[in-house]
Amino acid sequence: MEAPPSRFLLLYGSQTGQAQAICEEIYENCQKYGLKPELHCLSMTEKKFCLERETCAVVVCSTTGEGEVPDTASKFVRRLKKKTLPSTHLQHLRYSLLGLGDSNYTNFCNGGKTVNKRFEELGARKFYPCGWADDAVGLEVAVEPWLEGLYPALCRHLGLDIPDTIQSSNKHLENKDQVLSDAIENKEPNFIGHGNKEMAGVDEKNDSIHQNVKNSINAQTLTGNGDFVGIDDNKDQNFGKVSESEILESVGGFPLPSCVVHSNPYAQTSDCSNKVKLDRDGCSHGNTDGNAKADEELNSNNSVQGNGAVLHTVQGESSISLNVSDNGYRSEMASQVKSGEKVAQISNSSTDTNSVSREDTRLSLSPENSSAPSLAVSTQPLCDKALSVPREDTRLSQSPETSPAPTLAASVQPLCDKALSVPSLPQPFLELEFLHGTSWDNQDQIPVQNGCPMPSATSAVTMATIVSATRLTREDALKTALDIELDITGTSIDYEPGDTFGVVCVNDKKECDMLIDRLQLSDIADVPFRMMLKQETKKKLAVVPPHLPNPCTVRHALVTGCDIRTAPKKAFLRLLAEYTSHDGQKRRLLELSSREGAPDYAKFIRESKVTLYDILRAFPACTPPWSRVLEHLPRLQGRPYSCSSSPLARPGRLHFVFNILEFPSGEGRILSRQGVCTGWLNRLTAACQTGINGKMEEHGTATSQTGITWDMEEHGTATSQTSITADVEEHGTATSQTGTVGDIEEHRTATSQTGTVGDMEEHGTTTPQTGTVVDMEEHGTATSQTGTVGDRWLLDKVQSLSLHMPKVPIYQRSNQYFHHPQSLDTPLIMIGPGTGVAPFVGFLQHRAELKKIQAPPTLGATWLFFGCRHKDKDFLYREQLEQFAKEGILTKLLTSFSRDQLPDGAPRYVQDNLGLHAQEVVDLIDCHGAVVYVCGDAKNMARNVNEKFLDILQMIKGFSLEEARVYLMEKRQSRKYLEDIWS
Repeated sequence: MEAPPSRFLLLYGSQTGQAQAICEEIYENCQKYGLKPELHCLSMTEKKFCLERETCAVVVCSTTGEGEVPDTASKFVRRLKKKTLPSTHLQHLRYSLLGLGDSNYTNFCNGGKTVNKRFEELGARKFYPCGWADDAVGLEVAVEPWLEGLYPALCRHLGLDIPDTIQSSNKHLENKDQVLSDAIENKEPNFIGHGNKEMAGVDEKNDSIHQNVKNSINAQTLTGNGDFVGIDDNKDQNFGKVSESEILESVGGFPLPSCVVHSNPYAQTSDCSNKVKLDRDGCSHGNTDGNAKADEELNSNNSVQGNGAVLHTVQGESSISLNVSDNGYRSEMASQVKSGEKVAQISNSSTDTNSVSREDTRLSLSPENSSAPSLAVSTQPLCDKALSVPREDTRLSQSPETSPAPTLAASVQPLCDKALSVPSLPQPFLELEFLHGTSWDNQDQIPVQNGCPMPSATSAVTMATIVSATRLTREDALKTALDIELDITGTSIDYEPGDTFGVVCVNDKKECDMLIDRLQLSDIADVPFRMMLKQETKKKLAVVPPHLPNPCTVRHALVTGCDIRTAPKKAFLRLLAEYTSHDGQKRRLLELSSREGAPDYAKFIRESKVTLYDILRAFPACTPPWSRVLEHLPRLQGRPYSCSSSPLARPGRLHFVFNILEFPSGEGRILSRQGVCTGWLNRLTAACQTGINGKMEEHGTATSQTGITWDMEEHGTATSQTSITADVEEHGTATSQTGTVGDIEEHRTATSQTGTVGDMEEHGTTTPQTGTVVDMEEHGTATSQTGTVGDRWLLDKVQSLSLHMPKVPIYQRSNQYFHHPQSLDTPLIMIGPGTGVAPFVGFLQHRAELKKIQAPPTLGATWLFFGCRHKDKDFLYREQLEQFAKEGILTKLLTSFSRDQLPDGAPRYVQDNLGLHAQEVVDLIDCHGAVVYVCGDAKNMARNVNEKFLDILQMIKGFSLEEARVYLMEKRQSRKYLEDIWS
């Protein structure tokens, strides 16, 4: 049967769900254009689709690892790379591709570029330019304009007419068909999410993500003539030969075919039959009527009329355009039109504003939902600049000397006066039924996240017991590093040095309680509810969240399954605006979700790392229902960590290290917070941590562990720390006696001990440091003993109670290349400052054990470049590393301490040390086949190390910059330069 002309193939390769979510959005929006996509994951190749039989395809592909395609796309790419395929294999295929990446990593968008390059080699041709979205500045910067132009391009390619309801807002595209067609025929440039080095976050003088995005949006991405800056596709023909640095240098000033403008493709003209007019109260110049009434009048055509603004909507479509018609805006529009800038249509409502009463200017849909401005609401009006209150009262000042600055809850000109292009209102798809009077007693039997597989997992989720937790940094160090040892005996974890694993964490209960209270769900937080799909939903790919049990409770969902920390996406803000009863707050939420408000979104939402709770506190008039919130809360993902041990050194045990992340309050964040996972692990192990607050021999301290409090009261844990309650229940741990002696009745102890007994031998402690043990008659002890247990039996007994130690859910992650070499002869150059040293500790332990086995032992040179701030405060694993150097396992331990007082010429960073040993490093690589391993921060360290290698190759080998890049890229491709980095 011949496929309908409106059909095309829609494919995604996704590692964490981003590419899939974008494809699902495309799928949903296609129905407005009469397009009929067939959606599949790339892993379904030859099962659900056969590319050789297709004539039109759209692909969205992310990048993982060191520039590899996602695991779900690996089979698809292997088939494409068969050498037997002719160059005409896909000559019938017309396609477009969107690549997702992060310019902090060297191989930016390499997953998508791999697919794109192979398509071209096999004869496929583009019907629409490729897009390259950069997560370093926000995927939406490139994704939104790319999507905007995709639908009309698909219609043109498939010979379909653009629907009349949409065509008027796409007239700016009609005259550009030939330009676009010519550009594609002549190797068109591609959409890219950053315009130059500065916009990619490379400029050391200005590494602010907000400034990068603002520059990208204002100067290039949304220019007046609709141009969108891209990179020359011809530059990408040296695939695998050119580093990202060169790609970034090539960006800037090369315009795309003029096919994207900043007006909404779905925005309607003022003659649409179903419109809503909104008075933007608080945005008028000097007119701040704080006593405006909240009554609404919906007229027969569902419109609310007001002063100076009009909100256009269309039946069945949720995209809107807010058009403001004051004199200042008309002047601005006149200048924009004069300069050729395409803008959304202005609706001049000034002729009838005098006949509209102030009572008609609010958007609340029912009288009971509307509220008069209060002190809390009116402190941050949307654009009220005619205020006489002082600056410290958080209101925007109209002082001539100081221009008002925008905040999370308030904007300034010109944004507050602009027409807005906002996302479509997301369609509801979940229906919840609360089962009042029904108990929910099976929580302990529910698998972690309902047994839903974790992304990148190569094993099932399994429970591992925490054996010890050791602080590796001094109390006065800027960051706190914690080493945790897990007992993985009997689990499915089978790791090698260099592997990573995931920890399935839970959210802070206190934070969840605050969110529950703000959502007004306290009374039903523990009432089970059943989730069903709405029968009338228009969302085509709607599913009940598979990572949540069904039925579930609000508290269980928020604590264990939903990500409440990730900054809400624009579609979520658009939804929140729909449930906001205050006009000014509603307008601001719409601004933050709009194309025009992209710089503010980057600064106040994305860069500031605000959460849903922060936003709800900033906009008190927003009261979304739980069902809509649940639809938009993403899944709580596992956190990856590098193994810092070798299974040969201690079978059945696994170590990992991390810094406890701290996020202070401010910049829109209501509360100071710790990282979701690092904070949870810190709370979970607080009573059994050793190190600075326990016994840390390298610093000569042997203090009791009662000093570890971490403000436990705010988490509902007594400060005496006789128990650990932090979020253990969700993972099936029935007790809270984690490694402590206090109140273990079944073992004849009735004490309030603040000491810790669990597994103390390995820290050189044979008795609890504090505490009292009584009632030990059955063991021959008839008196109360203070300060000592007095009976070895009790210590042995408590040490054997592994069920009382906290357990954490973990899973093994995929790792293709970042492993210790098979042969000990291979020299290693390891670069890992801070916690980046973790896998190299495992490498060295592994080499030490293999040396004992092999006869005669032969070891290649092993160099470690390590750096931290202070030698005496945060030199992680110092004793182990110095011992390896003493035994010859580590040939050279090259350290740098960036904040210590150092003599002139001393290295402060690992790249400085590389430069000091340039000749030897090149000899190891060229003459002895050394493998370079880099682990740590991607944004700064890994980039700086890469650039230092380029400098070394130019200096030592006499290469040009281009030759050095080619050389380094070849090392990457041959797996001689490996990275395990994160941003």
